[in-house]
Amino acid sequence: MAAGRFIKFASGGLFGAGVGTALAILFAPQSGDTLRKNVSDRVKLAQLAGIEAQAETEAAIIARYRAKMDNPGALSDFETMNSARRAEDIRKLTQIHGPATDTTVETIGVV
Repeated sequence: MAAGRFIKFASGGLFGAGVGTALAILFAPQSGDTLRKNVSDRVKLAQLAGIEAQAETEAAIIARYRAKMDNPGALSDFETMNSARRAEDIRKLTQIHGPATDTTVETIGVV
C-alpha cells in the first residue's frame, strides 16, 4: 500500500519535472545553441566539482588511515593510481565537451 503511494508520488514528481523542463526550454531567453552550450558548461562544472570532491574525500580517508596505522607511506600506490585516473577523467571530460577554460577549472580548484 505504501509502495503504491510512493509510485504515484514519484510519477507525479517526474511528470512535474518534465513539464517544468519543457516550459523552461520554451520560454528561455536564449537561443537553442546558446542554451545548450550553457547547459553543457554547467554539466561540465558539476562533473569537475564531483571529481574534485572525490579527490578531497579520498585524500582525507587516506590521511586518517595513515594516521591510524602510523605509516606515512601506506596506500601510496593506491594514491598514485587514483591521481592518474583522476587526470584521465579530467582529460576525457574536457575532450568530450571541448577545452575547459582556465576560469572554469580554477573556479573549482582542479588545477
